[in-house]
Amino acid sequence: MYHLNPFWFAIFSILILWFDISFFRTTAILYLYFLYIILFQGKDYGLWCGAWVGFLIDISCPDPLGTHTGTLGTVGHILGKYARVLKKDAWFVQVSIAFLSILAAKVLSLSLLFIFTDTVVLLRILENVFIKSFGIALLTPFVFYIFGRLKK
Repeated sequence: MYHLNPFWFAIFSILILWFDISFFRTTAILYLYFLYIILFQGKDYGLWCGAWVGFLIDISCPDPLGTHTGTLGTVGHILGKYARVLKKDAWFVQVSIAFLSILAAKVLSLSLLFIFTDTVVLLRILENVFIKSFGIALLTPFVFYIFGRLKK
């Protein structure tokens, strides 16, 4: 395990956000970078990495400020507590952790948005959350492999 430099983490996550929004119109790779850092760094980095990535997503989307910051911080803290007991090298574990954590973060942020917006619109969005979370989770082994190669 290596020490994570906060400055380079912030710069790299901003670059990933720019790449995601410019080419894919989504934040899928930023979510996976967040999960990679938490799984391979542990609970010390979970909360503040989740809060930073959530803040970047809050800035880039029209949702009320703080919805993604709080939810990703919570998911990051919980996942970071259990990261040391998980077998992180198995691809099925990576896919299931990514699916469940992204689904939890999206459902938590949508439940916060129920306060601010119309419920009919959010019910239509909630139908796509399961499919999008599964699609992002399928990318997990490939993205984790690339991040592992970049780390070395």
